[in-house]
Amino acid sequence: METGLSSELEESARATEMSTLFQIGLAITSGRTMTEVLHTILEACRRILPVDTLYVAIYDAESESYEIPLFYDLGVYRSLGRVFIRERPSLTGYVIQHRRTLYVPDMRDPEAQRTYPYLMVGDAPTASYVGAPMIIGERVVGVLSIQNVQPGAYTPEQIHLLETIAMQAAVAVENARLYEALHKELEERRAAEERLRDLNQQLEQALEQARRLAVEAEAANRAKSEFLANISHEIRTPLNAVIGMTTLLLDSALTVEQREFAETIRISGEALLSLLNDVLDFSKIEAGRLELERIPFDAMKCVEEALSLFARQASAKGIELVLLPESALPDRVMGDPVRLRQILINLVNNAVKFTHEGEIVVSVRVEWDAAMSSPAEAMESVPCTLHFSVRDTGVGIPAERRGRLFQAFSQVDSSTTRKYGGSGLGLAIARNLCRLMGGDMWVESEPGLGSTFFFSVRSEAVAVTPSYQESPFAGRILLVLDDNRAARKAFTFWAERLGMKAVAVASEEEAFQILEEALPDLALVDGDLSPSSAPLSMHLRGRNIPAIFTTIQQNGIQQNETQHQNAADNDLRVEIWLRKPVFFASLLEQVRRALGQLPSVPEKKRSVASRLDATLGQRRPLSILLVEDNPVNQKVALMMLQRLGYTPDLATNGAEAVAAQQRREYDLVLMDLHMPEMDGFEAAQRIRRLPLRRQPLIYAMTAAVTEADLAGVREAGMDGVIPKPVRIERLVAGLEEASMRLERSRSP
Repeated sequence: METGLSSELEESARATEMSTLFQIGLAITSGRTMTEVLHTILEACRRILPVDTLYVAIYDAESESYEIPLFYDLGVYRSLGRVFIRERPSLTGYVIQHRRTLYVPDMRDPEAQRTYPYLMVGDAPTASYVGAPMIIGERVVGVLSIQNVQPGAYTPEQIHLLETIAMQAAVAVENARLYEALHKELEERRAAEERLRDLNQQLEQALEQARRLAVEAEAANRAKSEFLANISHEIRTPLNAVIGMTTLLLDSALTVEQREFAETIRISGEALLSLLNDVLDFSKIEAGRLELERIPFDAMKCVEEALSLFARQASAKGIELVLLPESALPDRVMGDPVRLRQILINLVNNAVKFTHEGEIVVSVRVEWDAAMSSPAEAMESVPCTLHFSVRDTGVGIPAERRGRLFQAFSQVDSSTTRKYGGSGLGLAIARNLCRLMGGDMWVESEPGLGSTFFFSVRSEAVAVTPSYQESPFAGRILLVLDDNRAARKAFTFWAERLGMKAVAVASEEEAFQILEEALPDLALVDGDLSPSSAPLSMHLRGRNIPAIFTTIQQNGIQQNETQHQNAADNDLRVEIWLRKPVFFASLLEQVRRALGQLPSVPEKKRSVASRLDATLGQRRPLSILLVEDNPVNQKVALMMLQRLGYTPDLATNGAEAVAAQQRREYDLVLMDLHMPEMDGFEAAQRIRRLPLRRQPLIYAMTAAVTEADLAGVREAGMDGVIPKPVRIERLVAGLEEASMRLERSRSP
């Protein structure tokens, strides 16, 4: 009877064990979460093993730590934190490190505590401990542990069963870990896809907004371009009259003062034209579409023209304005004179604006790429660098504010806009122009002491400075009296260029000492320092030494002009005066006059040599049709052409031009673009469709110089462009080009 009962109990225990193992197997393949798997394992252990406490520790080999997500103790489940094995030794850590099952029958036994000194007994009722490693292959996954309050609570069979459960639990835990990782990855992927959908939606919205903004920006740019083109055309049209009429005026008989006024108007018109281009230039620079002209020009004359604009302004403030050549420049260099003058005008204008006393010195020198003993040995097209500096004694610029100088629409101090005016655009354009010309621009300054702007441009010399060693002034002695050091250096340079020997002094006392030692052939005297009534001037007259007086005062020059006119009427010799800044051409003329190579006073009603070649029409004959609707521009162009020896016909719009070409086949049509009834583009296209024996050359003569206009000129079949305001040099070049093209087309 007892034997049968025992067998039944054993069968029941085995059935329970099999059921438990089966449940664990289901947990392995179920793909449930880690918490559910662990709960299944622990509940199965509770059914087949005598436990009071049990848990599964999950091991992380990378950090050498484990955590207990589910811990059962006397009917309560909870989780325990992470334990780092090296920092906190434990029975669980021992099982992990030794990779074998650990059975401690009685944790309170002194021998056990000596063997395992890290037993955590304390007040805990636990006595028996079994920990079985959960291993997959060679890797420890964790530890399955059961505990009981009774000592010696577990038999070898039960320990073996625990090891079997631990092996299955290892697979279950690993599957659960993979399942959770996969689930987490899927969740992250779904979240990423959701974020991607959101981002795509935002991107589509952003693209749509960008497209809308692009359309608006394009419309704004088109409107800006049209506005700038219209403004440019409207301003260039009256400027054409100002510059053109001034050119014609300068070709007539004028007094010195009238010529000075007319020349100032012409140069100011050119400067205004350059300023008009600033806005277009800045837009082109930003777009990378600015193209520089490359023609031969006189660099020194370009500097002189820029300085002459500010002579009266500097004189009104009592400022000495000095041009100081530090080396002889070539007669002609290749480059863009308009852009160079634009840079100089900007810098000198700022210097005059911010200087209240003292001086402004503009220095210029050339640096040759090729080694030459003298500039006269330079061959054709020798590369060189032109170096310029504009030094003033003005307010100066603090170091912390210099970084804003070359930023567009920026001022050193916002208050300067109210006090001095200006948009803050000029220096940004000037530096960009320097860099486009192969150079750069920088500044040195001290507050209260002034500023010096340096800039350089790359160029090529195409004509060198002639030698004056064989001039009629060679060996002559020039006494220079001027209290300005830069002016003394400049006059000495000019004198040496003429082959003269200069003796420069800063005071009348020094001048008298020189006069005691030697007699100069000529004296160049600062009239503001030693006027004509001073002892030195009287002494020079007594010794019959001719003198040229210089001054920064405008009224002195005007009085001298009146004296010249009176002297001309009475055939008297008068003093010679020059206004500062003194340029080489005017100094040379007065030196020749003072030394008797020119009349001492201008002849009455003396005509000047014409700068318009009246024989061009004979040398380069052309039948010309001028197409222009503006009455003032008609008059300017007709007078220019007539002065050059041509007899052009006139059409006031495109329709008249087409009709005129049908009546007479012209060699050259000078075509305005924007006209009523029929514009120049359509007129050119209609002329090209006419059945003529020989098509004329058609040059657009227009104030419209935008890229769209120039593209339209080409599309309409025109042959070239003469921009307004019309410069006589450009007009002559266009006429000569047209004549040569016609000659080539007629030759067999």
